[in-house]
Formats: sequence, structure tokens, C-alpha cells
Amino acid sequence: MPPRLPRHSGDSFIPHDVKEFILSSVRYGDHAPSVADLTGSLQRKFSCPRKDARRLITAAVKERHIEYRDRFGRPVLAPSLHHPVMISPRIILAGPDTPAPPPGDHQPPLLRLHPGDAFGGGFHPTTRLCLEMIDDLVRPDRFPENGKVLDMGTGSGILALACLRLGASGAMGVDTDLHARREAEANRDLNGFHSVFKIQSALTEEDRQPAWDLITANLRWPTLQEMAPVLATLTTASGAILISGIYLDEIKKAGEELPDFYIEKKRESGRWGCMLFRKALAAFSD
Repeated sequence: MPPRLPRHSGDSFIPHDVKEFILSSVRYGDHAPSVADLTGSLQRKFSCPRKDARRLITAAVKERHIEYRDRFGRPVLAPSLHHPVMISPRIILAGPDTPAPPPGDHQPPLLRLHPGDAFGGGFHPTTRLCLEMIDDLVRPDRFPENGKVLDMGTGSGILALACLRLGASGAMGVDTDLHARREAEANRDLNGFHSVFKIQSALTEEDRQPAWDLITANLRWPTLQEMAPVLATLTTASGAILISGIYLDEIKKAGEELPDFYIEKKRESGRWGCMLFRKALAAFSD
């Protein structure tokens, strides 16, 4: 049955099942859909005319569930963080203007992000998998009190920011892309971590020390393969490496590139994998 549509332009009601379909389509795909993509999906899913599908999209934008973005000169639809989005029990994403929870509300502090084009908006399967792993790992009983995080290919800075929000004492984000670094800096300052989150284009010799309690790298396999031998030398004796951005059939290859580490935990989402590698010596010292 076609969904009940807004009666006029001032009525922004969207049926719940339609709203959930729109959010799922925009948030959880590998690529941001165009208006035409989502229009076609709505027509097929709900057997509605093209004009009604377009009105539903307009209503979703008006309610600030989704928003228009320019992605490399191509107009697309992207998730909006105006409404808080719970990624995991202790990680809730929000936009810069999202109202804070009221006093006395036991909700975790919001992790705020500016709208941007750098990778790491929080909704790609690999980012979500990493955030879920970070929520499980960065806890007083599992992470050093003064633990430090190195985030390779930091993008928006979301993984390092999540670690800091959950209790890490310091972080460094590395990204060769100037635009990404600027976005990460803006998000760092938005969350009040200017003094503990350093962002730079490359590791210096001083940084190449076994001083990192957690290294995160949400990157595609060719880059990870090239980087793995270096990363393996940078963790502390009980340190861990969290990697994603790889397909399930690449997991074995990743393990072969880190022979002194074992897979402590693994998560999957569709064709994507995420692994937490722990230094093998740590297993015998616990």
C-alpha cells in the first residue's frame, strides 16, 4: 500500500516505515545516494509515483533527518546529525547545533561532528564497526589510564575523538589530505580536545616509537598492507591495532602482515571486516 503522504508543504509528517527506509538507505550504504537514486528506491519499495517519492525526500530534509551535500561536484543525500544518533551504548553522534541532553539525563556526552566530505561521518559500515570496537575496548578495565591513540588516515577524526571521549588521555591523527586535516581540526575543537589531539600529515621520527596503546587504521587493503610492518613496531608491549576498511576475504592477508599479533576480536558487516589485533606477548603477560 502506498504510504500516507504530507497533505501540503507545511505538513512534514513522514510515515514511520518510510522514514526508516530513507534513513537506512542514506546512512548505511557504501555510497551516498543521489536524489534520483533514492527516488527510484522509494518508488520500488512503496509503489508510489515519482512526485510522491520526491515529496517524501523533501519532507525528510525539512525534518533534518537527511541533508543535501555536494560530493565532488555531484549532488547527493547524506545523513544529518541534527538528531542524535546512537552508534553504540557510549557513543552518540550529533551535529554542532544539536541540543545537549538535559541535566540529570544519564545519556553519554555527545560526540559532535561538523558536516563535511572527509571519510568518517559515522555511518559507513567500517566506521561503525570501528566505533563499536572502540566502545568495547576503551574502558578503565581494558585500557591504560594514560593510554594514547594513533589514528592513521584520520579523515574527520572520528575514531580518535571517540577514544578521547571514552577516556584516552591523548591522540594523534595522521592524514595526507589537507582538507581532511582541516575537518579533523574543526571537529577536535568542536569537542574541546584541542590540547590532547594532535593532527599532522605524517609521522615524524619522534612519533615512530613503541608508545601507542592503540593504533586505529580504517583504510583499504593496499594501504594497510604497505603500512602494517611500520604499525607493528609502534605499539606498546600490550598494545593493540584496530583495522577495518578491508573485505572479509582479506582478513587472512591482514593477519599474515602482523605475525607478532593475534586477532583478539573480529566483527563483520556485509562484505566488510574489522579486527582488533593484540600483541602476542600480551597474551602471556595478562
